[in-house]
Amino acid sequence: MYYLKAFINSFYNIEWLRKQKTEGKKSANYIILFVLLFSVIYAGYFANRIPEELVQVRDEVFEQVPDFTVDLVDGKLQVSDLEQPFVFENSIEGESFNLIVDTVNTTTLSVDEVMGDKSVSTVFINQTQIVLHDASVGKTTIQQLSDFPNISTSKQEILNWSDDFLSKKTTFFVFLLIAWFIIFTLTKVVYPLLLSLVVFIIAHFAKHEEWKFAEIYTVSLYVITAPTVLVALASLAGFYPPFLYTILTFIGLFIVVFYKKESVVSEVVKADESD
Repeated sequence: MYYLKAFINSFYNIEWLRKQKTEGKKSANYIILFVLLFSVIYAGYFANRIPEELVQVRDEVFEQVPDFTVDLVDGKLQVSDLEQPFVFENSIEGESFNLIVDTVNTTTLSVDEVMGDKSVSTVFINQTQIVLHDASVGKTTIQQLSDFPNISTSKQEILNWSDDFLSKKTTFFVFLLIAWFIIFTLTKVVYPLLLSLVVFIIAHFAKHEEWKFAEIYTVSLYVITAPTVLVALASLAGFYPPFLYTILTFIGLFIVVFYKKESVVSEVVKADESD
């Protein structure tokens, strides 16, 4: 019951938040449950969504190509019965995506040629490499095919394998649960340390020294509740404002640390007027 009240109070109750600065153990338990809860929610959401989107992209790609065979021997890839270079262009939620296959010696495109537009996520497969460019982070990764064992497959075998793989939503869920738990631990437990340090330094220079660093950090584990929920809702609505989580968390901490009761302020004002 405490944790439900803590969740609700974390959104608006400044007085309650200030009182939690000495409740280190409770805040630790709260943030663990909070991180685990959000990890489960995110993992469940994406475990259902990702396979469906991958199936959609796969079907759109494979509808455009005839039956083909793939042979990888001693690090050299050969794709037969496919007109090359094969170029597939698509867009997922407004983000452009390209798949390019060119394993023919006489027409092989260069990596620089294919990756000319860095704003487009691209998968480029040639005779010796798989080149992946993620436009969202601006990172390009090159995987040498010589690292893979010899294989031989066909379009139908790939379809059968992908159907089997993408149907295992439990596997996706477990993998995503671990991934999101790590991500949320970093952003909800570790990152507030930095924000708390900034607020502590500001409070120190502002002669607001009744707050210790550990107390500010303890409160921050509750303060991140509202920013986390708001950012999640904004993401669901397709709205991705930069630094929103950081800004909201910092503002929340600043308000809690520098908050003064209205009655206290009014008393000070009255005292000044009487003088």
